[in-house]
Amino acid sequence: MFVDRDLSVERRESVAVMRLSRPERMNAMTPDMEAALRDAVEAANADPSVRVIVITGAGKAFCAGADLRAVKEGNYYEKQADLLRRADSTAAPYIGRFSYFSLSPKPIVAALNGAAVGVGITLALSCDLRVARSGAKLALSFSRLGLAAEEGVALLLPRLIGASAAMDLLLTGRTLTAEHGHNIGLITSIYDDDDFESAVLSNLQEMTTVCSPDAMRRIKSQVWDSVLCGYDEAVKRARIHIEESRQGNDFQEAVASFAEKRVPQYAGLSLSRDKQLV
Repeated sequence: MFVDRDLSVERRESVAVMRLSRPERMNAMTPDMEAALRDAVEAANADPSVRVIVITGAGKAFCAGADLRAVKEGNYYEKQADLLRRADSTAAPYIGRFSYFSLSPKPIVAALNGAAVGVGITLALSCDLRVARSGAKLALSFSRLGLAAEEGVALLLPRLIGASAAMDLLLTGRTLTAEHGHNIGLITSIYDDDDFESAVLSNLQEMTTVCSPDAMRRIKSQVWDSVLCGYDEAVKRARIHIEESRQGNDFQEAVASFAEKRVPQYAGLSLSRDKQLV
């Protein structure tokens, strides 16, 4: 078992279970956690005894989005920029924050043990399969933070669940249940709260024992090649939007209201501001 400050990795037979390990912060994502996850996935890729990778969270949450406290404390964006450069400089056919998931020869399963918000959903969307605890809640809360949808979310989500459902989730930032996520195709399977992780691993047994690793690698590549057509351009445009929104008044108001534990007060839009969108 490997244990990092922000991530632990445990072998359960031929499955590598990677656990986001900041339960006191509901596993809110930091650049250090993201770097540890990248290293763990690359290590599992190189280990022939690993057939499947599972990513889950410690405690009651999967990942409660980016750590806004870390954002306020200093060099968050500098570290994040280094991670993006690392992702983009790999041999991946697609640039993007978690694009290396699609290049892994092993199926990667997001096991949503609890709340998945913002970048937690971005991570889950980049996995091959998403399963959830019955009580898990999900939200793409970018609009409520004064931010554009990050990376390839605005391309991936419509291709997974359809444009109308994706538009609804992204525009409203509304929280949805695991059952709702299953109904719209975002979640593939739901398991009872009791023994969630054991149930997930049990249901992966067929994949790890009777499915050809080489066939799974090839099928995974075929599916992602289809899904990610146009992904590079979507990511490039998303990065323009996210950087502009991060520098805008709405995001500053979102960070301030979070710290002050109040409802954000956003100003209205003008037509001239709309025209600045790329």
